[in-house]
Amino acid sequence: MTIKQDLLKKFLEDCVLLPIASKNHSFIFRERQILIDYLSIIAYPNFDQQGAKKRKDFVDAIYTAILREYGLTNKTGLKKYTNGKSWTSIDKSIAAAMKKIYRAFVLFQCFEHFTTHKEHNPDSYYSWNDYLIRGLAFYQSYEGGYVFDRTEINFQELKDDIIMYPKSKDKRFDDYTCGLRSIKGHWKEVRKVLHLIEGIVSCYRVKGIYSLPHIKSMIDKPLWIYDAIEKSKEVAVKYSFASKEKSHRINIDYSDFILIDSSY
Repeated sequence: MTIKQDLLKKFLEDCVLLPIASKNHSFIFRERQILIDYLSIIAYPNFDQQGAKKRKDFVDAIYTAILREYGLTNKTGLKKYTNGKSWTSIDKSIAAAMKKIYRAFVLFQCFEHFTTHKEHNPDSYYSWNDYLIRGLAFYQSYEGGYVFDRTEINFQELKDDIIMYPKSKDKRFDDYTCGLRSIKGHWKEVRKVLHLIEGIVSCYRVKGIYSLPHIKSMIDKPLWIYDAIEKSKEVAVKYSFASKEKSHRINIDYSDFILIDSSY
């Protein structure tokens, strides 16, 4: 596999080795640790102090949930993971991270649909912003707007008024850009882990699964995570050779990718 020198240097110098913090427990075995760390990076891709804390909180919460699932919370040093947190707090930590993960997969799907559309219809007047609004309009009405319940923007209205009537874009430019402002912030984070998301997506598509499974299903049999990691590396290499025209002028900078590997 050909690889650019700057990407190779990044692999050698900045690659995050999983598991980040090894735990010695029969129910939290190595593959589960790697998968949970992998998901934590998708949820919180910023490697600053706040991002590190959020990843650790999520990982510890998942570990505790696993022990609870097996009824072992009184035998395995629960305080080691909970730091005295209540079950309510632990469940909220898991739910908040999973919402961010689900949102990341939604934005990945919007990106995938847009790039596929442009490959087959290079002269299409639909823009990346149009595809964002189109995708978000669907998911905002899906499961009661689970992923985007904190936004006051009605994406279905934007879709109807702007995408269905393209000439109105100029008249409602402020609504158009304002409606995407918060989503652009999410997208800025998701761009760092597009390859990690595609790694998971490819593993499930091989099995004929086209929606993100519940986290319990994902970690019950986690051996597939090694394939996801290898696929994520291939995708990172693919993006390193892709021109801006290939990504249809969406700024995907592979130098921002968070590269990961599993330590042996």
